[in-house]
Amino acid sequence: MQATAANADSNGVTLERVERFDLRFAPVPGADVIAANLMRPLLLQVAELMEGRPRWLIASGLLEHEAEEVAAAFAPLRERVRLTEGGWSALLLGR
Repeated sequence: MQATAANADSNGVTLERVERFDLRFAPVPGADVIAANLMRPLLLQVAELMEGRPRWLIASGLLEHEAEEVAAAFAPLRERVRLTEGGWSALLLGR
């Protein structure tokens, strides 16, 4: 969590709070924007446990062939942008 605060500070970003959760067993707390740099299995678990959907979700850490499945798991959010480079993908999903 110290690295998160340090990175935010280095980038001129003010964080309201930083918390740690075990996303394998409990739903993600509600937020308008969620950034998740997680591997496919954990992202699918998060989608299953998540109560409701955020306004925006940034999902990264995906192999290129996993992006479609992960995007579908977070329906009704729709894919707005997909970035792919070197076999890796990041998604911007939104309402």
